[in-house]
Amino acid sequence: MIDFSHTINTTIKNTIASTLLETDYLLNKYPNGVVISKEIQNLCTGLSKHIEIPVLISGETGTGKGYLVQYLSNLRRENNKQLPVVSVNCALLNNDVAQSTIFGHCKGAFTGAQSSSIGAVGESDGGIFFLDEVHCLNIDNQRKLLRLLDNGSYTRVGESLERKANFQVISASNINLEEAVSRGEFILDLYMRIKGVEIDILPLHLRQDEIDDIVASYFRAKGIDVKNEDYLSIVEKCKGKVWPGNIRQLFYELDSMRFKASINESDNLDSFFCFNGELLSNESDRSNGTGSVEYLELAIEEHLCGRQTPLMLERVMESIEAMIIKYTIQHTYSIQEVMDKLYLSRGKLDFKRRKYNLM
Repeated sequence: MIDFSHTINTTIKNTIASTLLETDYLLNKYPNGVVISKEIQNLCTGLSKHIEIPVLISGETGTGKGYLVQYLSNLRRENNKQLPVVSVNCALLNNDVAQSTIFGHCKGAFTGAQSSSIGAVGESDGGIFFLDEVHCLNIDNQRKLLRLLDNGSYTRVGESLERKANFQVISASNINLEEAVSRGEFILDLYMRIKGVEIDILPLHLRQDEIDDIVASYFRAKGIDVKNEDYLSIVEKCKGKVWPGNIRQLFYELDSMRFKASINESDNLDSFFCFNGELLSNESDRSNGTGSVEYLELAIEEHLCGRQTPLMLERVMESIEAMIIKYTIQHTYSIQEVMDKLYLSRGKLDFKRRKYNLM
């Protein structure tokens, strides 16, 4: 007997795979080649017309913050001329080279300065000044950067001439800068100056519905013709996994797969995709153990059973609230998910976390 359901399903899957692997489909859905949501696309389109607005991109390591900066740059093309994008990785700066790297220097300003440099600020004039891992700047350099962002004025190392630069500042961080401010590690005024419009890029394990497009975009970007069966199998192996390194890790695994296939002179890519990442917990898995109901029961038992003195209801409610927040944080994957589940704004959630020592 012919299994028509299997044949139909296979045909449908192959049709979907063919569509996803088509260049026109990907270009229509992601005009600049970066797989991001329609919401972020629309936000970036608006930002490209208002270069005076700073942008703060938040997201875990490897989520594609640099790709998003390039996407914004592509939207800001003027007269078919690519505007400059100058990227500074703040994690690589130290006290000896930070000022020179950012602001430039004149010849002879210090030992080894055999020629003048306009610095990252000068290079980014008229374009985008991208501060990657901005949280890594020390307080002294944060103060100097704050002056620059306040009025566009700066001086190169070794000279007194005040210069001006006009650029859109885009910053990126993989930590919560509000928490860094509360710890005294980041200047509040600088945070207020760079945050402008905030874009939060979700980790890969929260973008399961986009993995099909991300894998397809990888193959199209590399100019690789992949068989539908291989593509579908690879996507299936990618889904439902924890990706600590996010898209960067996914692309690394795909690069490794291609390398293994090439040295074995095989075009069956799927057989060389050997990622064995940790499986995501589903909702039923997350509910195992002590649930919110048990937390409430324990709290009530603690405050009521065998009690001889009057009950302070306000203190009980605070205790229960703290337990609910703690439980939610422990059983979700991101602060955004905590906010969604508890219907709290970021400010209110951080306030309560500080109040109950849950930071």
